Amino acid sequence: MSTTSNTRLVKLFYRFYFEILLLSLPPMEPIKPDSRILVDIVRTHMPFGKYKGTLLSDLPVYYLEWLKNKGFPPGKMGMMLSSVYEIKINGMSSILTMVKKALNTGQIKG
Repeated sequence: MSTTSNTRLVKLFYRFYFEILLLSLPPMEPIKPDSRILVDIVRTHMPFGKYKGTLLSDLPVYYLEWLKNKGFPPGKMGMMLSSVYEIKINGMSSILTMVKKALNTGQIKG
């Protein structure tokens, strides 16, 4: 067999493989982001631990890392803490600052 025919076979194999793989996956539900979560993050105080009473948006990264390693709590609180962690480690804290500012100036309602 020539190199060209081997390449075609490999391409056909992968195409077939990925089509089978895609057909076997369950259909995905459309995901609609909830922008109110950001408002909740900048308004909610930490209910427990060393930083009890601190706004979630003001928690230091090292504490969020510690929580992540211990395991975020279940439910909405865990989701919000996880979101703050991801926002901060990806250098996007300005988003939280903008939401706080918009709430304080009345541009968005809390």
